[in-house]
Amino acid sequence: MVPYPLLMYDSDQLQKSHSSIFAQVKRQHFEYLHKGLLALCIFFSSHHIAAQKVTISGTVSDEVGSEPIAGMEIKVKDTNLLAVTDSSGAFNLEGHIPKSFILMLTLRDVSVERAYSRTSHTLDVGNIHINMQRGRPGEEGFTIQISEDDDEQGGGENISGLLSASRDVFQSTAAYTFGPMRFRLRGYASENGLLYLNGLPFNDLEVGSVFWSNWGGLNDVTRNQETHLGLEAAPYSLGGVGGSSFLDLRASSQWVQKRFSYSLTNRSYRNRVMTTVSTGLNAKGWAFTFSGSRRWSEEGYVPGTFYDAYAYFASIDKRLSDKHQLNLVVLGAPIKRGKESPSIQEMYDLAGTNYYNSYWGYQKGEKRNSRVSDIHQPIAMLRHDWTLKENSILTTTIGYQSGKNASSALEWFNANDPRPDYYRRLPGYIEDPALSARVREALIADETLRQIRWDDLYQVNYSSNVTLRDIDGITGNDLTGKQSQYIVEDRRYDVTRLIASTGLQHVVSDRISIHAGAQYNWQRNENFKVVSDLLGGEFYVNFDKFALQDFPGNTDALQNDLNHPNQIVREGGVFGYSYDANVREAEGWGQIVVTLPHFDLHGGLTLGTTSFWRTGNMRNGKFPNSSFGDSEKQNFFTGGIKGGATWKIDGRNYFSLNSMYLIRAPVFRNAMVSPRIRNEFVEGLTEEKILSGEAGYTFRAPYFKARLTGYLTQFRDQVSSRSFYHDDAQSFVNITMTGIDQQHIGLESFVEYTVKPGLKVHAVAAVGQYIYTSRPTAVITQDNDASVLGRATVFGKNFYVSGTPQSAFTVGLSMQTKYYLSAYLNLNYFDDLWIEYNPIRRTRQAIDLVEEGSPQWNAIIGQEKAPGGFTIDASVYKSFKIDWFKEDVFFAVTFNVSNALDKQDLISGGFEQLRYDYLNRDPSTFPSKYYYFPGLNYYFNASIRF
Repeated sequence: MVPYPLLMYDSDQLQKSHSSIFAQVKRQHFEYLHKGLLALCIFFSSHHIAAQKVTISGTVSDEVGSEPIAGMEIKVKDTNLLAVTDSSGAFNLEGHIPKSFILMLTLRDVSVERAYSRTSHTLDVGNIHINMQRGRPGEEGFTIQISEDDDEQGGGENISGLLSASRDVFQSTAAYTFGPMRFRLRGYASENGLLYLNGLPFNDLEVGSVFWSNWGGLNDVTRNQETHLGLEAAPYSLGGVGGSSFLDLRASSQWVQKRFSYSLTNRSYRNRVMTTVSTGLNAKGWAFTFSGSRRWSEEGYVPGTFYDAYAYFASIDKRLSDKHQLNLVVLGAPIKRGKESPSIQEMYDLAGTNYYNSYWGYQKGEKRNSRVSDIHQPIAMLRHDWTLKENSILTTTIGYQSGKNASSALEWFNANDPRPDYYRRLPGYIEDPALSARVREALIADETLRQIRWDDLYQVNYSSNVTLRDIDGITGNDLTGKQSQYIVEDRRYDVTRLIASTGLQHVVSDRISIHAGAQYNWQRNENFKVVSDLLGGEFYVNFDKFALQDFPGNTDALQNDLNHPNQIVREGGVFGYSYDANVREAEGWGQIVVTLPHFDLHGGLTLGTTSFWRTGNMRNGKFPNSSFGDSEKQNFFTGGIKGGATWKIDGRNYFSLNSMYLIRAPVFRNAMVSPRIRNEFVEGLTEEKILSGEAGYTFRAPYFKARLTGYLTQFRDQVSSRSFYHDDAQSFVNITMTGIDQQHIGLESFVEYTVKPGLKVHAVAAVGQYIYTSRPTAVITQDNDASVLGRATVFGKNFYVSGTPQSAFTVGLSMQTKYYLSAYLNLNYFDDLWIEYNPIRRTRQAIDLVEEGSPQWNAIIGQEKAPGGFTIDASVYKSFKIDWFKEDVFFAVTFNVSNALDKQDLISGGFEQLRYDYLNRDPSTFPSKYYYFPGLNYYFNASIRF
């Protein structure tokens, strides 16, 4: 075995660059949280003033035609107050209404929300202009924007706040226009934005992310979304630094509709059918919503991919009385799809396309993908809404989720690597020029050489006749047959989780409201592998192929499970590894919102605990005493403080300032060195600390809107764990890094100008700098025996965070007519997308004996930046009203084109390989792998609603 180069050096002193303010907050966070909680308790006990009975009136008209809108439902959110506009578009609401409230306006397939505040017992909100177009084609879930009238700016009233009941231009653009380029708001990882379904937190506890595929294809019933960007106050959670979203899935909150739609596209899927029926709340207090869809394609945009997905949804409400309402939701989205691979540029060039996919090949003339994702994790939720008083609502929800998450891959035992892009067989790696040229010509001429050769794998297995001794550890229990040298395995990530949450929204007085809640999250993820396909063989053996070379003659080390030695595995059998990730999380939070004539204030805190541990289900032969059963439990204190203020200068100009400090536990996936085979946690595991602040200016007028927000966020004490195959060691190794710090700083802005009714122009910009601000400590361990191969300081300070363009811009034009015809055009530009760097290349030993400042030095330590580029999107929408069967029927068609110029050379993501050429110190030996932005994409949708 070749010794690992890191053995030559000691670890450097970890350099830290905490600012004085962060250090002070870090020292005092327990004290601050304690004092904040005490203040909140005192406030709860000393204030209990009922909201006063008030009258809200106004009119509603079409923004394009200026005609009054009759029959629109007007509801005060989170109350029972409801009105319907008359023939002149007027409405009147009377009852107990809080100081700050949201009006929900619904008609047909248009649903909008508008935030208000008041100072007296009567409030005329004036004329509310609504754009009755459904939003941009293909942007399902888009919330219609509404504009304000000059009459709203009354000098004697409170100035309306900036509650984010619906998305503004920036949020919509970030989701739909920037989204295909893998754009992330403020560069944050997905665990920094929290998602709530019917009040339940649904970020996965093992990895921190949200698995949106769990409800993919349910666009019709997931539109009722409340989004809070950044550090804004939200009534259902203290939120994360990246904001939070709340999906209301109650049947009584869904649009009353019977809808059928068909979509045709050339993206991941080709076809989609969807149907939804929603009754609304009837006279007996029942409401029902049912929805289902199917999406499918034999091949998607990238060759070798496919898509086969279903979705189902049922929501039932029962209003038991004026005070109590129950809701039951069951949903699921079975999805099976073939994946696309990243590749080095050499393979893209050999294939003649930037959409080369190494995961597939022909089997008996049919395309077969080796990397197939197969997911079905249904969710059931029971929600109870209790109106304690007219000014207090308590919402309690319990939920259960369980199901399968599988991802297939090729596995082999005593055989050659079957991957068509394996680096040792590529022309760029072959040193002999003549041989390299011949290989290049062959790869260009013969497409099958760039694919998985399924027939060859079957042939190897057909010829693999072996005799195995002492099966299952029983002497003399021998087996002779075809042992598969190649198989398809399913890597499983099966979840079981139970969630309970309760939240109180209480109006203390006309100026003060309180939001509070508690939640408990119980999750067990079963991580294991199963044999999916023996590829013509008769059985597989539960052996560790790397132990054959690392521990010659040691039969115990060869066993993946000493409890079942020499185990024969057939299709459906578990092998390799099997362990459970157990995570428990409890949290309580509270928030105060104060509304004054010219200021809105909010402050809150959260306290909680997180614990996790590993349960091994196999006794690994290399770690017989530390792989089976429960590991040591890791326990963490979590908490946070959040506060902010908005200065409402007048009805058009607003300044806001918000801040947040969080302490959170590391996620389980990063906390363990090698969870597949042993109970070892990362050294120096501690809570992560996050300090964030934002300041913004917003201008709102009937024909012009603008917002500019600046933000600064610092992440401290993050941890990372990764495993990869090391060619010199000829084994898997683990690299863990602790003390990872990041800083995200940037600006977000948009302007929207109404040239005339129905014609608007807008511009959106997101410019940031997301960098690492520390030199983390890396520990490299041998996966097979846990020996420490080396420690080093990673010189990653000032390297850029990867995975998202740090600069994104768009200029757009929208046209809408009173004949329900809309058209949109956007010119977009993306830049500052950095390739994920390999930490091993940024250590002292990686540049040993290389002249400082030389081209070779710069090539090793420099970070690669992908080139920027432009794209153009265009779309059109048209709806019709038809009188059928004595009821209104609405027919609509949409068509949009993304990347209309068919630009196919725009990199959307990439990473450096973890392999490194220590012999020649040549970073080009193992070049980066990239993903490319899709070329021209189209989307057509036709829907009928009645």
